[in-house]
Order: sequence, then C-alpha cells, then structure tokens
Amino acid sequence: MFNSHHEASDDDELVVPHGRGPNIPAQPPTFENRIWIWVEHDEFNIQDKVSRTIGSILKSMWSGPWQGWKEVPFHHRERMFERFQKYYVWEEECNSLIYSCWETCIKGKFPDLLMRARNKAKALAIQKGIEVRDDLSVIIPFKPHWISQESWTTLVNSLNTNSWKGKSCINIDNRKKAKGGRHTLGSKSFVTVRHNLDKTLKRRASFDEYWLQTHAKKGSRPLDRLEGLSGSVGDGSKEVNDMEGTDHEHNVTWVDSRARESYGRMYGSSKIVDPYVVMTGAPSMPSTESSNPPRRSDEVQRLKEQIEQDKVEKQAMMEKIEENARLYAEMNEKIQLLLKNQQKNISSS
Repeated sequence: MFNSHHEASDDDELVVPHGRGPNIPAQPPTFENRIWIWVEHDEFNIQDKVSRTIGSILKSMWSGPWQGWKEVPFHHRERMFERFQKYYVWEEECNSLIYSCWETCIKGKFPDLLMRARNKAKALAIQKGIEVRDDLSVIIPFKPHWISQESWTTLVNSLNTNSWKGKSCINIDNRKKAKGGRHTLGSKSFVTVRHNLDKTLKRRASFDEYWLQTHAKKGSRPLDRLEGLSGSVGDGSKEVNDMEGTDHEHNVTWVDSRARESYGRMYGSSKIVDPYVVMTGAPSMPSTESSNPPRRSDEVQRLKEQIEQDKVEKQAMMEKIEENARLYAEMNEKIQLLLKNQQKNISSS
C-alpha cells in the first residue's frame, strides 16, 4: 500500500461536491476509512467518485492564472497529489499507474472548469445589464469563488487576446466536424456503465450489449428495454411475481440475443472473435441463443421493427451530417478565397 511521506498542511481546503450542487467543505477521512482504488481499462475502478474528488482538490488548491495543467508549477502538482492520497489508498507497486491516471483526470478538468467559469461570469454580467460581446474584460468582476481576483483578472486578460480566440474558434470547428462514435453516457464513465450493466444483468455483459448501452438513444438501450419488460411482468399477479427470477433470465438472454443480431449490421464487428476482449480486456460470458418465450414474440417482433427503423434514421442522419460538412467546407473555402483577394486588393492599393 502506498503512503505519502509528505503531509500537506491545508487539510481544510478540500471541497467535496454533492452532484452538481453547492460545494460543501469536508475533512479527509481517517487512514482506516480511506477508500481502496485501482486502475482498470485506463480509469479508476470508481471513476465518477474519484473524478469528483480530483475536481474538488483542483478548485480548492487553485492558486494561479492557469489555462491548463502544463502551467501548474511542479510543487503545486506535488501538493495536489499528496492531498489526493489523504482520500484514497492503493498497492505500492501501482503508484506510477495511479499517478498517471490521476494526472490524466486532473489535466482533463481544466477546459470544462474554465468554460463553466466563463459562462457563469457572462450570465452574471448579463443579469447586471452588461452587454457581453467579444470583449471578455466585462466579466472580470464576476470571478468564481475558487479563483483569486488577481488570478482571474490575469486569466481573463489572456483569454481576451486574438490568439486565444482564434484557437477557440478552431477547436469549436473541429468539434462540429467530428463524426461517428459518439457515446450517450453524459457524465458517466465507461467503467461505471459497464459495472452497472454487469450488476443488473447478473453476469458479464457482452460487447454487443455494452456498445448498444453506451451508444444507442435513450429508450432503445438494452437496459431500457429490459426494465420495461420487467415492469410489465411485475404488474401481474402474485404467481407472475413468484416467477420473476425465471422471467429475468429469459429477458437477459433476450437482451444478449438482440444485441448480437444487431451489432454486425450496425457497425461491422466480426463474429469470429469476441470483441468484448478488445473493449474490456476480459472474455465475455457465453450466452445461449435460445428461442424467446411465445408470450414475448409480439414484443420481439416490435423491437425488431424498431431496430430497423432506428437504422434507417441513423443512416439518414449520417447522410445529412456528411452533406452539411461538405457544404460547410465549400463555404469556408469561398470565405478564405474572398479574404485572400481582399488582402491582395488592400496591399496593391
């Protein structure tokens, strides 16, 4: 187990948030109450909880006009990691892996934290009747509580330059052009979703179920359908309730079967090798391709039709996205050409 040889002296700085609500100060737990963590698939085993703690540590120890992790001095990084060690413990041989995962997580906090700070400051300025345009200096009086006024002023002034605004526009354009592979998890991590899926199904979820759960629309995910079927069974008589375990097993098999039938057509995975190994590093549990109970046949047929309809809608959406991307590229090319011609005219005159 790894333990720090240096103890930070600012125990009362940490803030542990509850969801996205107000932050409530909390003392680090006693040593015996620290939570054991490890890394699996490049994330912490309790990624959501650890991520919130890391975000709270960063905000409570923020002490400069930092735009990104690379601007945080080494001694500040060291103190933040020491603070992190007061909340979690791990095997000593895993220390370098834990640090790497911790650094990746805290590094990724900067864009979101600063964006939220800017947006909130803009909203407060608008509430005060201040017009917010390209000049960000108007948001200087509306600093977040976790940044000092001096650091906030320096930070806003650096974000108010043409250089930063140009990079911001490029990043926005790149995000708009991104196509395919977008997940539908919201703020949940892949590891958390996989754990929840395995727990609900009472077995290791197959790659097909995992992919659909993380990429399908709400209402068409495996667990959404399973919960709907379980609910309809639960509303029946006591005899049906007594058979809940059997029905659940049928439903679990059905979910795995539907996912397996759809994944090859939807995103071109091969059935020769179990792709779950590629995604999670562990083999999936074998599932039986048993036939569905007769009373489920109508529901299965309806869901088959829904899947086909979803595929058609997805194809139409992708074609629309590609068409929009093509039009955008053409428009951007014309704008660049006009700007070049305008520059030449100005130079010649």
